[in-house]
Amino acid sequence: MDDSRDTLRPDNNDLTDEEDLSIQLFRLPDGRTAEVHFVHKVPKDLVHTMALHRVTLLQSHPVHNYEQYVIVVGDGSVRGHDDPVHTGTYFNLKLLYLKDIEKEWFPISPGFALLDRSQTAPWASEILAAAGTSVEPFVIPPNPKADLFAKIDEKQAEIPATLVSLLFQGRFGVLPEAPPTAQHMGWASAVTTALALHVITQYDELRRRIGHREGIADVLGDVLRERFGEHSNIPPLAYRLAALPNLDAVIQIITTADDFDELYAKYLTN
Repeated sequence: MDDSRDTLRPDNNDLTDEEDLSIQLFRLPDGRTAEVHFVHKVPKDLVHTMALHRVTLLQSHPVHNYEQYVIVVGDGSVRGHDDPVHTGTYFNLKLLYLKDIEKEWFPISPGFALLDRSQTAPWASEILAAAGTSVEPFVIPPNPKADLFAKIDEKQAEIPATLVSLLFQGRFGVLPEAPPTAQHMGWASAVTTALALHVITQYDELRRRIGHREGIADVLGDVLRERFGEHSNIPPLAYRLAALPNLDAVIQIITTADDFDELYAKYLTN
């Protein structure tokens, strides 16, 4: 096994400006090569930029069955209606909004299960082994023509720290037990590796769940309007409630709730 894959994890060191954990490439045992990007928001030229990056990368790394994934981390706000693309597949670019993936869906991933209750950040190779695959991250050699991804998001350098913060807030359905003084040591590499693997291996299932959830959210939106009247916060609340496993229980929650704002606060601000 190639130990170079563990270079994704800084070993008990703070992240430096030179370390870029928001770009990862993986070789999968089924012959696919997957490129994974994390961005804060979707720029209007994302599809065009990624197409150019595909051409540039394939010129330096000729591979078959090449896939591109973009995970939108965001800042917790509802995505705007002017976003050029929403969750889905566009010209072989597979895009997911982190906000569309509920925390209840992450523990199905062996990588995230390994992080749960862990006191130290697992090595990248340990996360890969837990996923039962020989996926190998590798780094693109320095090449100005291949640096297109650097222009995607001006906040890209903040993404690893953002993901670590979300991890220790329980956003991924697991909660490491590392003390606060050790929550920077290697966790950025661990969470980006786990999240990238989760999206690559679970993409079709995530898309199915998101599509199913959107249909349920439409129904719950109607139930909420019937119960409380029109309200600007009904769409996000309905979308959140649609992720809960028991639809009958959700309907009961809505019909017995006395106040919309209390219901909203309980499920979207806590």
